Amino acid sequence: MGELKTAGLAPQEQGSKPSLKLPSRPARTAGVPAPARVRLALEAIAPFDFELALSYLSTWPATVVEQIEHGVWRRAIAIDGRDFALALRSIGGVRRPRLELEVVGAGLTSEHLERIRSLLGRAFALQVDPRPFLQTIAHEPVLAGVVGRYRALQPLQIIDPFEALVWGILCQQINLAFARRLKLTLIELCGRRLEIDGRSYLIFPGPAAVLELDPQLLRARQYSRQKILYIMGAAQALVTGALDFTALAALPLDQALAGLTSFKGIGRWTAEYLLSRALGFPDVIAAADVGLRRVIGQAYGLGGLASEAQVRDLAQHWEGWRGWAAFYWWLDAVMAPSPRRLTSTRPTQ
Repeated sequence: MGELKTAGLAPQEQGSKPSLKLPSRPARTAGVPAPARVRLALEAIAPFDFELALSYLSTWPATVVEQIEHGVWRRAIAIDGRDFALALRSIGGVRRPRLELEVVGAGLTSEHLERIRSLLGRAFALQVDPRPFLQTIAHEPVLAGVVGRYRALQPLQIIDPFEALVWGILCQQINLAFARRLKLTLIELCGRRLEIDGRSYLIFPGPAAVLELDPQLLRARQYSRQKILYIMGAAQALVTGALDFTALAALPLDQALAGLTSFKGIGRWTAEYLLSRALGFPDVIAAADVGLRRVIGQAYGLGGLASEAQVRDLAQHWEGWRGWAAFYWWLDAVMAPSPRRLTSTRPTQ
């Protein structure tokens, strides 16, 4: 068994370059069991191209805590106060997909395994039947052409809704490269590091850890006062139960949007992004997204940048699956031979 160590990430001095190469502090003590290691198979509806999923995730700026190399996706997650390292690899093919998941961590139970299996099944859309979506867009040759290039991949979901919400807030009014740096900073200041078998994993902080952070540390690392206020407010709402992702996911779309946008700093774009990318709503599109407006504007000859109204008008043809359509447009912007750079995300919210 590999040795298990966890550590908090100590903040760097103001002005230093964020490297995240910080020493880990062993947390294993006498009487604490060695980490369990379990492998299990995951099935997927064919066709499923795991390599395409990894290629997209490797390019996506929000991919920070994940590690992707040699055909393996790795990430550490926290469940019920315990940290687990995950490794996912393909042991099948596109037409006969089959994945192997390895989970390592102390205190691993069958309940943990089932939750992890469910999380990854949702994140990689392993059991989602795409036929209703394909039937809806069959009459729409432009979108159908885009989807056809990535037919073996269904819309991926962000595992951690809080991470998705923070990413949405970070992306407001700035370019994606800067948002990525801010995300790394937040992990450095209040995230954790898990070490197993000589491999180090970053763990995105939960709401409680974010609330314990001194806002001045964020200010010293180029966070605006508004972003600090919005992120702290979202974390507080989650800790107190005023915001509940599970309850939100069960609401009708209009109620979910209304509930989210009642919180300061969560406008329509952020709410639509969270619902479509992390909570599994298939028919919500973040139409104000500049990257989305650009790729759709270019595809439909709308002068290079479609308006939000034009995107919403076009999206009526994809009713029922507007969130899926958005994913494929974003995917094409990243994966096309001449990728369109998504430099910013949204207007003032």
